[in-house]
Amino acid sequence: MKEIKDKSLEFVLHHYQHGKFDTQKALRKVAPAKVIPLWRKVAVAASFTLLLLAGAYAAFTTGFLSPAEEPVKGEQPAATTTVARAPQHFHFDNTPLPEVLKTLGDHYQVTLTADKTDKHLTADFDSDNLEQTIEMIEHVLEVKITVSKK
Repeated sequence: MKEIKDKSLEFVLHHYQHGKFDTQKALRKVAPAKVIPLWRKVAVAASFTLLLLAGAYAAFTTGFLSPAEEPVKGEQPAATTTVARAPQHFHFDNTPLPEVLKTLGDHYQVTLTADKTDKHLTADFDSDNLEQTIEMIEHVLEVKITVSKK
């Protein structure tokens, strides 16, 4: 037999017996399989879902996600005057703000007024929510729009 230079290999060859070593059994001893039962996975998923729902509910009820602005004395907030309508396409091309407000007011059956009337609007949008439309116009033109019932 050839001379073996590696001592660990020599040890294995000397003590090896055919059929004595079960590889599957050895692997289980070294790294036992960790099986997580299905009920535990479902419980964890349900817990996370409940936490998310509770957080969202708390955020909405405290006003964190939808802050309410205080209405100016004598004015109605836009949320109370919004009338649900079918979505309509609005197109304005360098249109004076008073004309834009008249068009929107006629559609939503309200009166709209702005603190600055020298602005012009160029926009295309589909909207079924007057409040969102007003917020967009106020942001773009840097004006304050008030809503009142007709």
